[in-house]
Amino acid sequence: MNARNATAGLVLSGATLLLTACGSGTETNTSAATAPSTTTTTTTTTAAPAPTTKAATTTAPTGASTVAAPAAERPSSAAGGPAACVTRDLEFAIKPSKGMGDVRSADVVITNVHADGPCGVFGYGGLGLMNAQGGALPTNLTRLNVPAQGLVPQQITLAPGASARQHLEWTDTTATGGGAAGCVTSADVVLTPPDDEPSAVVPFTATVCNSGTITGWPYVAR
Repeated sequence: MNARNATAGLVLSGATLLLTACGSGTETNTSAATAPSTTTTTTTTTAAPAPTTKAATTTAPTGASTVAAPAAERPSSAAGGPAACVTRDLEFAIKPSKGMGDVRSADVVITNVHADGPCGVFGYGGLGLMNAQGGALPTNLTRLNVPAQGLVPQQITLAPGASARQHLEWTDTTATGGGAAGCVTSADVVLTPPDDEPSAVVPFTATVCNSGTITGWPYVAR
């Protein structure tokens, strides 16, 4: 895995996540327009402290937790498809999008850098916000599932060099002059791909309000 090209790059999937100053940036988001607020599951996580020294992408310490997708939503592969992509096969990045009002967004991008063959991605990634000291911040990941708009988990096959993305959205009330109550400001994010537990730590500076609530779309091919 590359040292600091990743996931934490607002990474997050994810929920789990990989995101930049207040989630703002110049890259235009290529995901679908904001979908209705109908969601499936909301989970709160408190990650164990992670190391304060990190490369662009580093492996999170054993025991660090993120909001992970339920096992029932994470088959390792479709029938006859490749094995699930795991952290060691992937490069992580977070790419911010231009926000509107107090809504901020970013895409977590995972790329198959394993040269031996394809791997599979299905569902939602996990994520956990961290402060500059490597400590866990409150993170509430809501997974968006809207069948009427096609926003449901789908099996994706990543050939070597191919990527998938998970769109993330959150609210920063301080961007429009609102108060900072219930907001947290991250320095990094811990990202976990679907169907795996080891995580990667990626730089992600963002102010996330509503007690660290982030909405994650299912992964789609990029």
